[in-house]
Amino acid sequence: MSVPTPPRPRLVVLGAGGRTGRLVVGSALRSGFHVTAAVRSPERAGLSAAPDLDVVPVDARDPEALRHVLRPGDAIVSAVGPSGRTSDGLYTSVAESVVAAAATTGAHRFVGITSSGVREDDPNHPWWYRRLLVPFMRPTYDDMRQMEALLRTATDSWTFVRPGRLVDEPGTGTYRVEDGGNPRGGVRIPRADVAAFVVSCVRDDRWLRREPTITR
Repeated sequence: MSVPTPPRPRLVVLGAGGRTGRLVVGSALRSGFHVTAAVRSPERAGLSAAPDLDVVPVDARDPEALRHVLRPGDAIVSAVGPSGRTSDGLYTSVAESVVAAAATTGAHRFVGITSSGVREDDPNHPWWYRRLLVPFMRPTYDDMRQMEALLRTATDSWTFVRPGRLVDEPGTGTYRVEDGGNPRGGVRIPRADVAAFVVSCVRDDRWLRREPTITR
């Protein structure tokens, strides 16, 4: 008697058309997930067709649209990010949408990409980062903090990956990770390494209810 093949685990990627989101999709497919890539414009997302990939037009800020793609047991990765210098409430809006949609669909796991700058008082940031970049980015970091706060309240199955400055370089698989604090002196991290780490967080509960901060 043949043994039925178990269904592939499902992962819904929000912001899948962005520079980090596309890499999350690719890493998840290589890791054996069935991926639903939620994008505002499938034509502009730049995602190649794959057997276990569904590309769907979804505004992640719209809870009703999210309800149509979420299924019980799904994991959700948020790789959303602003196209300009400020987020204008994007992270908060997405968090509110996810909370509302997941409450009625049974999606059970959330991994969000925010930033190492969310911890404003982190002594392990370089001095110039604390004094120059953190104040400049404060509105966006505040928005990210609100996303984190909303999801912590709504679910026990959250992880917030806080990368350093994202760079478009090949991943090396060599990086440092600390819970809730920037690795000392760390500044940069390739998007590809962040994507691979995010997918590993979905599979492994090691970073459940934690804020892993990742840099080189």
